[in-house]
Amino acid sequence: MRSALLLFLLFWPWLLVAAEGPRQLFDFGQHLYSQGEYFRAITEFERLRFHFPTSAEAQRAQAMTARAYLAGGQPEQAATYLESLLKVDRPLADYLILFGLAKLDSQANAPYGMRAQRVEEAVLAFEAVAPEEPKAVYVQDFAREWRDRDQEAPYSPALAGSLSALLPGSGSFYLGRWREGAYAFLLTGLFAVASRESYQDGQAGLGALLGGFGLAFYGGNIYVALNSAHRLNDQYQSDQLMRLRRKHAIFFIPPGAGAPSRF
Repeated sequence: MRSALLLFLLFWPWLLVAAEGPRQLFDFGQHLYSQGEYFRAITEFERLRFHFPTSAEAQRAQAMTARAYLAGGQPEQAATYLESLLKVDRPLADYLILFGLAKLDSQANAPYGMRAQRVEEAVLAFEAVAPEEPKAVYVQDFAREWRDRDQEAPYSPALAGSLSALLPGSGSFYLGRWREGAYAFLLTGLFAVASRESYQDGQAGLGALLGGFGLAFYGGNIYVALNSAHRLNDQYQSDQLMRLRRKHAIFFIPPGAGAPSRF
């Protein structure tokens, strides 16, 4: 009797899981997900996969785990999780689409240049979705337009820097940054004039000091023009990406956060 009781105490958690079954575990995870308890939902989906790895619900639980990471504001974890699945499972449409969305949302507020590789990985994932899949049309239209976009940068950093080297501020004028250009022109000009007058008045030390400041502003105005051109080009790419994402609704929207996500 005592041994039977000991065995029961050891195995009762497993018996409870078996009594619940994969469908019950999946439904409970779905319930937690719908209530916004995304990380508790992940625990339930992972519990399902551990106890019933070959069940039909296990594969659905994997996709829901990725969705829960995305809904919980963790796109990097979602991408890493999906990447591990794509290495061992056949590339299911849901996995590829969610992986692409996770990559697009990773470091979404960083400059485009820092996340260009992630965007490329997202587009490749969208392109890998089988055309016959119902959701393929959304992501592949987006991918096609992204590939066909005008990739020529609107501004030339070399030209902006050269113009500022010839005439302080003119590189900023070329970029449409009028106030920045006016400050560069006036300050560099004022230091140059003040330095010349100091030399003419026999104040060589003061003239050299003012001339040094003038050279510093002159070099700074070239750097500012170059940097501004790069930043404007980067913003142009970011704006293009966001415009196409909005056009094709390439966003993951969690439950209760607005219109339901098509993904």
